[in-house]
This record gives sequence, C-alpha cells and structure tokens, in this order.
Amino acid sequence: DCAWLEKAGFYPSIYGVDIRIETERKDELDEILIELKDKLGESIYGYDNETLEMAFGKVLKERDLTVSTAESCSGGLLANLITNVSGSSEYYIGGIIAYHNRIKVDFLGVSQDVLKKHGAVSEPTARQMAEGIRKLFDTDVGLSTTGIAGPTGGTPQKPVGLVYMGFSFRGEVHVIKKIFKGNRLEIKKQTAYTIMDFARRYLLKKL
Repeated sequence: DCAWLEKAGFYPSIYGVDIRIETERKDELDEILIELKDKLGESIYGYDNETLEMAFGKVLKERDLTVSTAESCSGGLLANLITNVSGSSEYYIGGIIAYHNRIKVDFLGVSQDVLKKHGAVSEPTARQMAEGIRKLFDTDVGLSTTGIAGPTGGTPQKPVGLVYMGFSFRGEVHVIKKIFKGNRLEIKKQTAYTIMDFARRYLLKKL
C-alpha cells in the first residue's frame, strides 16, 4: 500500500532526492516515516534540514572516529563541506590538496611507478592517496579524490567526469569509480558527496 505517495513530493538533484511529505496528522506522518525507513534503509541520511555532511559527521562523532582528506580533482571541496559543520574539529584532523603529482608522491606516498603505469587518475593512485593521508595524519579514516573535472583534459580512455574516490579504514581500502555528468563545479560536488556517502554507509554497516 503506497497511498502515502499522493502526499509526497520528490525533488531530485545531483546530490540525491529530497522527499517532502505533506499531512496535518502526526500519526500519519509517523507511519509514513516508518515505511520509508523500511524501504530505503541507510539511503536516508537525514530529516528536515540535516545535510549529508552533517550525517557523516554524526556517524564519525558517535563512533569516536577521525578523518583526513587527500584531494586532487575536488580541490578542497570535500574538506570544505566537512568543516562547514559546527563541531567538525572533533573528528576532522586535516587534509592535503594534492593537485600536482609531486605532492602525491612526496606527502602521500604515491609511487612513481603507479603514476607512470596508471596515471594520476586511476584506481591505484586513489588507493595510495587514501592510505597515505590516513597514515600521515594518523586518522581512523582516509578519503581521497582524483579525476578529470573538465571541461578540458579528457581523452577517449579517460573522459571528462571520470573520478576515482578512495576510502581507507583500519587496513581496508576501497576505491569507487564513477563517470559524472555536469559542469566542473557539479562534478566536484558529486565527487565530494559520493565519497562522503560511501564512507557513511560503510561505517554504519561495520560499526
């Protein structure tokens, strides 16, 4: 029974989908929320004005975890979003914008062999960046981004919008590959929100 859909409005964006429920009865709203939680589970990250970065911070804070960031294509946007949340200094230790390959090598430990063989925009590079920042800043979680935000720089093998995002946590490293659509800023935003949401979901499942 999805009769409640008649009372719902769906507002998609590049960040996700906002669902607005209109009803004058609190008991009906509570029933709808229970059904939504049952169907969508961890895909729901917040209610009212709670943002994804707030939800991510809440997961870290509740588990007493720290995070650091190594960014290339997102250019510091990931760190900016995380630190837009009041109290983020309790879990965000710091980050590096490793735009040039020299910074990736000298500070994050990305190997020259990986860069020569696979390039800066690659799964191995994102992996080493995430692990490198986690170790450098001695945090529980390390996040990384590397990609082609455009509008120039794309090739048939590596088109504009191709992004690799790394997640390092207690010896485990996962890399997400996406090809985003949109302008430069939209690609950067999708990158930052995607890796934050992956980390949020992972930690919810594991801890």
